[in-house]
Amino acid sequence: MEAYYTITALSLPILLLLVSFLFSHSKLKKRTNFLPPSPPSLPILGHLHLFMKKNSSLPRTLAAISADHGPVILLRLGSRAVLLVSSSSAAVECFTTNDLAFASRPFLPSIRPISFNYSGLATAPYGHHWRTFRRITINELVSSSRLRSFADTRGAELRALLTKLLDDSKGDNWCPIELKSRVFGMALNVIVRMLTGEKYYGEGELGMKKMEEFKEMEEELMARGGGFFVTDFFPFLKLIGLQWLESRSMSKLLSRRNTILQRLIDGHRQKKNSSSTDSKCFMDLLLSMQEESPDHITDDVIKATVQSLGIAGSIPVTETLIWVMSLLLNHPTAMNKVKDEIETFIGSQRLVEEEDLPNLPYLHAVIKETLRLYPAVPLLHPHEAREDCTVAGYHVRRGTMLLVNVWAIHRDSVEWAVAEEFRPERFVGSESSGNGMNRMMKMMIPFGMGRRGCPGEAMASLQIPLMLAAMIQCFEWKEMEDKQVDMMDNGNTLTLPKAVPLKVLCRPRREMMSLLLQLHD
Repeated sequence: MEAYYTITALSLPILLLLVSFLFSHSKLKKRTNFLPPSPPSLPILGHLHLFMKKNSSLPRTLAAISADHGPVILLRLGSRAVLLVSSSSAAVECFTTNDLAFASRPFLPSIRPISFNYSGLATAPYGHHWRTFRRITINELVSSSRLRSFADTRGAELRALLTKLLDDSKGDNWCPIELKSRVFGMALNVIVRMLTGEKYYGEGELGMKKMEEFKEMEEELMARGGGFFVTDFFPFLKLIGLQWLESRSMSKLLSRRNTILQRLIDGHRQKKNSSSTDSKCFMDLLLSMQEESPDHITDDVIKATVQSLGIAGSIPVTETLIWVMSLLLNHPTAMNKVKDEIETFIGSQRLVEEEDLPNLPYLHAVIKETLRLYPAVPLLHPHEAREDCTVAGYHVRRGTMLLVNVWAIHRDSVEWAVAEEFRPERFVGSESSGNGMNRMMKMMIPFGMGRRGCPGEAMASLQIPLMLAAMIQCFEWKEMEDKQVDMMDNGNTLTLPKAVPLKVLCRPRREMMSLLLQLHD
């Protein structure tokens, strides 16, 4: 009997240890199974080798990875864990249920010099600084009431654009037009007038040179901020000077950028100090905040804010309009439908106005379909998980970087019928009624969504259709060469520019000539 108790006493601890091990192993296995699936990786490099596909833009490369391994996958890029999302349902979950969890930005070393030490709206981490500038941007620039108050500004710049196009066309002949610069010039002047109350550039050769300088700077910044830099994922490479080499390659760009923005701030500060009137533009508000808190609101913080808003208010608008015109030139039936709609609801006796836009459903459908195929931001600016959370049933750990491939979501053949085709009709008629439209709009996130979504979306939704309607109402357009417009994109920047610049011929419509000449005078 004593032997029995002895054996039992010795066996019980062993049994408890075995049960504990099996339970903990089962729990660990269960937790591991909840991690997102991950493709085979390489030592040290992780999954970076999957990004080495030649002649492919980043959104296309990531779409191919997701097609092979699933719509929600976990990648390892050097030292960083990255959650790649390529489904609309998972993206919506990230920016609704988990919106606060993914509200911050990763500290990518390559972004630091571009963003004035992460001070801009797009790059600032979630916290007091970001909330403050987000709030004043919405209240002072892009709220419904403030957008209405800038209607005259948009109207004046639209008339200036049409006048320049008339001058470019040299009468009633077909003439080549550098459309992108003209569109960018209007978008730039609108946002700068909203910020400072003044145009950024004026008329003549000097004005065009100044505008081109700003355009080139913004495009290069977008290109620099949209790619992957090796030191973002291998911090130890800083020790051998590679980060210094990357910074050195950008030194001229950053110097030019600083000069332009400092000149803008100094000029407005001088005007503000010498004026006895109480002006209330956005720049005045920033300078007043600086006077109250000079240690926090530095010139660099103001530069970062102006840069963020300047880029957001000009580049996406410009790229979207260029894509719309390219698609319409390749689809003359759709172009004619837009023309007929404008002629029916507006005619040729007056210029289109913002109040007319709700009466142009097909024009809006064309823009929506363009944003579906060529989203303003094809790969959303990276987010970072502030805490552990769950996405599509998978466990996502704190510190994981989130990449949402909008380009892939908008071309998902499971969600969209004939996903690769340009079909504006999907956004009008029976397909877009009731729940159909609600479902499609949930799958459309060209400007992001949630608290880190682009605050300028409402402004773009006014400016893009107004510019497009006016250009089609007043002018005829055709390809410079007798062939289809090349629709390949260069998706290795934050936006989605065309790989081959649009070359277009333009001439004023005869029935609009009288009105255009009145605008010119």
